[in-house]
Amino acid sequence: MLRQLLRRGQLTLPVALLAKYGLKEKDYFEVTEMKEGILLKPVSITDYSHHEIEKLRTKLDRLPRGSKKTFSSIAEGKKHLDSLKEK
Repeated sequence: MLRQLLRRGQLTLPVALLAKYGLKEKDYFEVTEMKEGILLKPVSITDYSHHEIEKLRTKLDRLPRGSKKTFSSIAEGKKHLDSLKEK
């Protein structure tokens, strides 16, 4: 399956795969760099209420474009989100 990377690093997944895995807009993925390439794994964020997720999304949207923070694991990312939640 060939896909083109769009501006800002966006990638469009085929509708058949979206349906097969029950994916929808704003779902989250764990992105893992592997020897063979990049693995995108859908994840469910259940440790946060809808309100907390919206609050975190607002904080993340306020970050300057081009700034980024990467994490070596989901646990490390969750720890960072927890620290944002407390502020």
